[in-house]
Amino acid sequence: MCSAYPGLYLCNNVSIAAYSDCMFNPTSSSCMNYQYPTALATSDVISLCTAMPYMSGCTIFRNCNSSGFSAIDSSTDLNACNPFDIMTTICTLDTGMRMMGGCRRAYNTMCAAGTMIKECSNYTGMAVLPTTTQANSLSKSICTEMTMDGCSYCDSDWAANKTFCSYNDLVVLYSYLCYSMPDMTQCPTWKAMCAADPTLFLCTFSSNSSYTAGPAMMMYFNTQTPFYLLWKTWTPKTPGKLCGAFFAMFFLTLFYEFCQLVKANLEAYEKRILASIRRQKDPNSVSNPKGVVVAEVGGCESRASNGNTESVNTQTFGLHPTLFTIMLDIARMIMAFITSGIGYLLMLGVMCFNVTIFFSVITGFGIGAVLFGRLKMRIGSDACSLSEAMCH
Repeated sequence: MCSAYPGLYLCNNVSIAAYSDCMFNPTSSSCMNYQYPTALATSDVISLCTAMPYMSGCTIFRNCNSSGFSAIDSSTDLNACNPFDIMTTICTLDTGMRMMGGCRRAYNTMCAAGTMIKECSNYTGMAVLPTTTQANSLSKSICTEMTMDGCSYCDSDWAANKTFCSYNDLVVLYSYLCYSMPDMTQCPTWKAMCAADPTLFLCTFSSNSSYTAGPAMMMYFNTQTPFYLLWKTWTPKTPGKLCGAFFAMFFLTLFYEFCQLVKANLEAYEKRILASIRRQKDPNSVSNPKGVVVAEVGGCESRASNGNTESVNTQTFGLHPTLFTIMLDIARMIMAFITSGIGYLLMLGVMCFNVTIFFSVITGFGIGAVLFGRLKMRIGSDACSLSEAMCH
């Protein structure tokens, strides 16, 4: 019986006298100073939160209860942890919850129109809190648009077309999603709550609560810390860690430029080897049927006629693969794998939109061009000189 109806006085060690006439006839002037027993209010809240633990008011109740009913840090509702105030939050402010058993047991009658009980007007509930329906529908909308941390708590319920996600802290999920990406179109309700009550744990995810959230994700240039950088665990929070992230991305960019130099050197080496092979096979120029002298240098065919040299790009050597060309292809594949991987890492790093990281990458490219650019030009120049020499 008590598990089904925890609010009954028989289950709460509360005398029948505690059930005052004011609970059933609150319009009497003698009820002005009546106070609903805390034990009964607590029992009603427990009943409500047992039936629907994911209600927004139940999140407040659990957060307070974990701290021994000490007041949570709320600037708009100083009585947020009072059981009667939580009942107001659920039974009056949360859309559609008024007809639940825990509300009908006493609260609805005591706080009906014309009541004289001051407690009903003194405990106004947490008006800034998103309703359960809002938290559910807005979280569902966000998770339908994109996959984010936390969506997995509700995906199965929403896929089954359940009215509400059964995750116990639905309003925490909604707040977490908006804290992570505050500029989403579903977040004005959360922003309004946090503008009115900026110290609330749903807005700060501070150490005062059991919940923590990652850095906010901003899709425009910013200087905020912390922020996500490439990995979930890499979130620079202090000036020292931000400086470390700057140099990490800077040297990664330099390494990318170095890999580009190695790649260019590999291509030039291939040209030199193929030119040498060609000379060994055919030390003399070969005349084509039209009387034009032809020489091939590493896939570069040059035609000389009447003292003029014309270069024609071909790639005949690759048509007959050898062990040497296969090794060159493997080396080329490895370099492409490395350079493309580093390049995409740099791109994703810049896409965090942090100004410090942006400048670290472009500074790395600038200095890399100075350190390695001249060497790449020299390699290209040597390859061209070799081709021209072979074509004369």
